[in-house]
Amino acid sequence: MKKIWGLIGILGMTFFMLAGCGQDKNTAQDASLSAENETPIENSVGLASVINIEDAYYYNDLLTTDAGELYAMTDGTSEEGTDPVLVWKSTDQGKSWEKVIKLPDTISADSYISTGVLQKKNDELSAFVVVSDPEDGTSDSGVSRLLRITEKGSEELNTGDVFEKLGGSAWRITVVNDHVLSIAGIDKCVLYDITQQKELKSLSYDYGRAGFLSMKDQFIVYCDEIKYCLNADTLEEQEPEDGLEQFVEDMWEANAREVFAPMKAWNDTVVCVTRKAIYEYRDGRTVNVLSVPKTVHRGNSFNGMLPVCKGHQNTYYLSVFSAGNTTLWRMEPDLEKETAATSYAPIHKKY
Repeated sequence: MKKIWGLIGILGMTFFMLAGCGQDKNTAQDASLSAENETPIENSVGLASVINIEDAYYYNDLLTTDAGELYAMTDGTSEEGTDPVLVWKSTDQGKSWEKVIKLPDTISADSYISTGVLQKKNDELSAFVVVSDPEDGTSDSGVSRLLRITEKGSEELNTGDVFEKLGGSAWRITVVNDHVLSIAGIDKCVLYDITQQKELKSLSYDYGRAGFLSMKDQFIVYCDEIKYCLNADTLEEQEPEDGLEQFVEDMWEANAREVFAPMKAWNDTVVCVTRKAIYEYRDGRTVNVLSVPKTVHRGNSFNGMLPVCKGHQNTYYLSVFSAGNTTLWRMEPDLEKETAATSYAPIHKKY
């Protein structure tokens, strides 16, 4: 049952996002890795490897650390007779995995995790998840709860009427800063303080047209352009730099103008994965880093729901949903090949 509802949630939100962002406007913090000793690359040929986790049906979030660790939050499913595991860790770029956080007893077999995000603060790893019970019957969306889960246990946070404002459920959580989360619904997100356990403010956007990017100093809501740019500490609106605005618009072009592409910050760099290539926005300019093999994109555009992150040694991780299954990929430069023969630099178009 948990797999079925999780799949329904993924397919449903993917449909809304494709329907919303597919309408062209002119026609119808996890910056956690150190960039020291990292040699920047450009126009490299991508090599992809499957690094799936046993029993995982889909992936909610990916996180990398200074120590070279890769964490993956799954849906928490497991084979019958074994303890369900929510979070896994790899220290060898996904070649092997070890269990980190088990699924707590506070999440019943009839419930499912609709979305989640990982945060590592003061060496403690936390998984924030929205848990829904579609069979509760008290509302069309069931009852939604926000839980903080660690290796020591879990606690339910008092969200008041947050989920009621979001229509009963949420499809995306993003870490804004050490104590604030963005909890997103289909047409608005609520900025929620996990320390005070209260809503701070809400941001509205067009139906299904919102991706979320948490940077060191800014929190961005975007689609084919930047909708909101907030100071990550004060949560006050501010103007984004021109280069970042252009980057977001270029990524819409590079992703075939079908849906906004997944992005994630890595120190002062923004990473974006499109079906053309992996791009980075660094030092005020857009850089084509790595081509994306056809075995990964299969001719489809990636949407902003997909978890993505960057690791050590110019490795990139992406979870892709296709044909009823999810695949966790590691992409890196193919050292046996020269730079990509085709330039994937997006063309600045005006419509």
